[in-house]
Amino acid sequence: MHSLAFFVVASQNADKHGPNSRFSTMQEITFKIKTSTQRTWIAGLSLLLFLTLSIDGHAQSQPMNSRIVTDTLLLKTGETRTGLITSENNFEIELMEIERPPGRPSFAVVRVYSKVTIDKILRINQAERSRLETIAERMRNRVQIEAKQLSEVRLKEIEHEGEEYLHFAGHGFVLLSRVDESLTRKIAVRADQVFRAFRHTLPVQVQSDSMLRIIVLGSSQQYKTFTQQIGLTVVNPAVYLPEQNLIVISTNLELFSQRLKLAIQEHDAQREQWKQQEGFLPQQLVTLGKQLRLDGYNKQAIDSELAIRKLAWQKDRDSNLRQLQTADRRNQTQLDHLLSQALRRLSHESFHAYLENFVFPHNSHDVPIWLNEGLAQLFEHGQLEDEMFRIDQPPAEFFQRIQKSLDRDQLSVAKLLLDDRNQFLFSEALHHESTQYDAAWAMVWYLIYRHQLLEGEKLSELVRINEPEISIEQKLSNLTGKTLAEYDAAWKEYLTLLGRKNR
Repeated sequence: MHSLAFFVVASQNADKHGPNSRFSTMQEITFKIKTSTQRTWIAGLSLLLFLTLSIDGHAQSQPMNSRIVTDTLLLKTGETRTGLITSENNFEIELMEIERPPGRPSFAVVRVYSKVTIDKILRINQAERSRLETIAERMRNRVQIEAKQLSEVRLKEIEHEGEEYLHFAGHGFVLLSRVDESLTRKIAVRADQVFRAFRHTLPVQVQSDSMLRIIVLGSSQQYKTFTQQIGLTVVNPAVYLPEQNLIVISTNLELFSQRLKLAIQEHDAQREQWKQQEGFLPQQLVTLGKQLRLDGYNKQAIDSELAIRKLAWQKDRDSNLRQLQTADRRNQTQLDHLLSQALRRLSHESFHAYLENFVFPHNSHDVPIWLNEGLAQLFEHGQLEDEMFRIDQPPAEFFQRIQKSLDRDQLSVAKLLLDDRNQFLFSEALHHESTQYDAAWAMVWYLIYRHQLLEGEKLSELVRINEPEISIEQKLSNLTGKTLAEYDAAWKEYLTLLGRKNR
């Protein structure tokens, strides 16, 4: 069961900081809320909330769908620079270089090169330039484009099986969500982007007779209740059910969002208190000065004391406002993390659904579970850019776990080919941190980057139902030109080398 931990900083209310008071320092208090029982411990007068939730290798060739044709500058130093030439005169060239760090989002950097440093310029044709300019424009205006996409999402409130949902009709799917509107909009936009990217990678081969439904739930309890109602018990917090053409995704977004709203209200109230107190402070200092004169203090002593009091108040206010700002930033970071987690689950399960609905339906193809899960993990961790997935670097922890499995002799091609659906569906963790999922990812990664699985008809041949039947072992042998034993040895050697390069 997940636990929700709040880090709380308690302080006295700002309106109690009169000029006669000593200004207390902030005290950090930690308490926990167990999501299973919703028990709460609260301490302090004004609460500064920081919410955190405890949660349940480089490619050896060009990443899939990632090649961008660019202008190229060959420098006299022997170095090469690639990007989009955005301006040029007799003396220099301005080049927008698109940086694509493995496993992270792309970004653009504009650099200027003197022509005396350039040996040769290789220019792309007009069609390639138009596409590159479109990519560059999207990168420049990413925030505005995303805002427009979110505003264009049409949501409506509906009742489904006695519960209130937000409904979105996408291209090839229907989304039902129990998280708040702003987060639902982001999930809806990502779902549309994901399915467009799938169509770029694996073109549509068939059309499904039924509409895919995606249900996003706001808490683990909602997920547990929903899956029990449909007669399903799973450990994974997301699942695709092909028989019902249904994706169900658990998130912790609703509970966190509720706590976050309370934190925002409290922080805004504290800021308003400090603002009001700032208005009262001059008069309070005047009053204090009069009292000190009546008590017999001279002007120099009074001025010194008032200056000390004012400075102490300002320091206390600035310290509190900084902590409010830090907490707000951390809260937003945590919300972004939870949303990113939900979107990864969406990408993973959506791939299963896309494969079943539009490419390799089970009634005409035999997609091994390891292949299905391995491909889904690639897309789960890929970078979604320009309506395509850039897959060039899995998370570092993949390599660490793979190396441990190799050291313990837990990876075996023969065993992986025998694993059935239940060993994935009822594993102890979602899509990662289990030997089956790691092995499936490693198998697919190897097949793509060493044997070009996604080129031509190779993937189709691997999943086609043949008459007479051809075993998956024989299909792998046909694809790689190796016996199962040879393939197993080559695979493990490849993973060992890949792990060393990504330490």
